[in-house]
Amino acid sequence: MSFDVRTLFLANLIIYLVNMVAIILLWVNNRKRYKGIFEWVVAIVLVFIGNYLILFRGQIPDFISILVANILIMIGFQFNIYGIVKFFHIKYHIFYQCFFSFLYTALFTYYTFVEPDLNARNALVGLLGLFTFGSIFYYIHFQLSAYFKRLTRQFEVMLVLFMGSNLFRIVYSIVYPSNHDDLFSNHPRDVLSNVFVTVFAIILPLSLIILVNRRALDEVDIEEDKFRNAFEQSPIMMIISRLQSGEIYDVNEAFLNTFGYKKDEIIGKTTNQLKMWGPDLQRRDEIIKHVQTKEGIFNMEVTFYKPNGESIDAVYSARMINMFGEDFLISTASDTTLLGRAKRELIYIATHDALTGLLNRHELEHYFQELKEQFTKNQKSFSLILIDLDRFKAVNDTYGHNVGDNLLVLIARKLNQLFKDHFVARLGGDEFIILIKNLSSETELIKFIIKARNDITNINNIEGKPIDIGASIGFSVYPKDGVYLEDLVRTADKMMYNEKDSKRRV
Repeated sequence: MSFDVRTLFLANLIIYLVNMVAIILLWVNNRKRYKGIFEWVVAIVLVFIGNYLILFRGQIPDFISILVANILIMIGFQFNIYGIVKFFHIKYHIFYQCFFSFLYTALFTYYTFVEPDLNARNALVGLLGLFTFGSIFYYIHFQLSAYFKRLTRQFEVMLVLFMGSNLFRIVYSIVYPSNHDDLFSNHPRDVLSNVFVTVFAIILPLSLIILVNRRALDEVDIEEDKFRNAFEQSPIMMIISRLQSGEIYDVNEAFLNTFGYKKDEIIGKTTNQLKMWGPDLQRRDEIIKHVQTKEGIFNMEVTFYKPNGESIDAVYSARMINMFGEDFLISTASDTTLLGRAKRELIYIATHDALTGLLNRHELEHYFQELKEQFTKNQKSFSLILIDLDRFKAVNDTYGHNVGDNLLVLIARKLNQLFKDHFVARLGGDEFIILIKNLSSETELIKFIIKARNDITNINNIEGKPIDIGASIGFSVYPKDGVYLEDLVRTADKMMYNEKDSKRRV
């Protein structure tokens, strides 16, 4: 019976070439994601070159077709081991690999040139396969973490089969030695040996490809679970909607709890249909334009509205993602309603008098700077009025501080009504200060002062208790009497105390 071993070897090379292309494509698609695949590319290229040189045995020098070819194959197998180690982040035992490579090279050189023996070389090739697959099995079975081991069970079975096949090849070469030194002699045993090699050439690269794909799919599942858990359990509201139509694709529990919806009530609807943006129906379109022209929106302060019309202050972020070949908008929002309320209260406390609710001295300074800037633009003067209550101490001494405080609140309310278009502040005690905007004439200012004096003087009882209250008032004009707030206050204060002194003399 006759077999063409050389043709089988050529078929083996074609299979290697196909697998080489597959491994290269695998590396191109995953080179930034996984280590070790490039080493597999180097391995299969070296094995291909080695087998290609063997194909020309008898036509090129034995040094190249036997020794160089098999050393290239041996190095390729070592790269397979190194690729597995890098792929799974395992510690590489370089000493044993180098020792075997040196021993293999020495023995193959000996049985090629010193004592040529085809059976010994076949046994060494079997030993190479046994060592390679045994090393990979050792690394995977004994050094791999539990996370990776669940991905490699089938791969371990394949390695055991490869080890068994190579062990059989070694034993067969020893027990049933060939009677010739021609690798391509038409002998059934050589055909069987090359069939094994062909099977290995098919299964090993496919196993590596499957291994990479299983790891990638497993990581996708893990990332999906992580995203799903983070999405569902996040205390931050999260919304995924279709970019163009605005239809809601998914929301998390935090969103449902905040707005009071059930998921089936809102999936497929738009935020405009749910009136989340309130009367501003163009708000989402503005956000979409912003997201499309820039990388995204980060920490924008917005206001949403519940179905009952209640407003929700939120810090909003959004970016565009692609899923299923379609653009989606993933949005996150942190409910800051309570925080915003507290912030507004703190700002109010910092800028207003605690008793009367009028502006305090610090906030008055802020408005003074604004009026100065307006004067620079339109050259319209403004004025400052300083009011000090007369005989207020007598109210406190007669009726107590609670009644005195209530009187201050009443006067503050009257001043706010009178100067509603201007800035009214309490300096402290029984002193009030007003900034009059856009003063047209001092005559107009005097009218304001007379009206303020009358409003205060006409208060003749508080909580049913008779009182006699009055006001001493001074004023100043910017920039005639000064360009700083202190200058204007000093001028008005001097005028006010002159009036108070004149009342005392009377």
